[in-house]
Amino acid sequence: TAAGRYPLEAVQTLDAIIRETEGMSPAIPGPVSDPHEGSNHGRALCEATVTLAHSSNAHAIVAVTHGATTAQLLSALRPRVAIYGVTPHEDVARRLSLWWGVAPLVTEIDSDLDVAASQIGAELVERGAVPKGGVVVVVSVNADLTRSGANFLKLLQV
Repeated sequence: TAAGRYPLEAVQTLDAIIRETEGMSPAIPGPVSDPHEGSNHGRALCEATVTLAHSSNAHAIVAVTHGATTAQLLSALRPRVAIYGVTPHEDVARRLSLWWGVAPLVTEIDSDLDVAASQIGAELVERGAVPKGGVVVVVSVNADLTRSGANFLKLLQV
């Protein structure tokens, strides 16, 4: 695209188009498939997460994930805040970086999601991703409803 006589102008035009498009939010969210196989609640929890983040003026959304699907669905909903995909797995972190607006964070996740949420919040503050005293929304979705702590949504001041 920028190989012609006006490469700088071409790149500036593309940049302006991308910035304008990224700044737009769809009036009505389009159809988003739920990547949580066999579940009907994954999209609902992610939509609730985005709504909660917007209404609470949260600084970020934290998707605790072992397979990247929660972050994928959140990304498709295009929230106005950063999404941090938190996982203990390097390979999942690489996949997370492919989704719009998702920044991967590799860290150990305590089996008690309440404890894990606090630890992750402290780590985001330590890394400068969220200001001390800021608000984050932490979510974890799992199709296996029999698993303890399968679905988790928390508004947290860090």
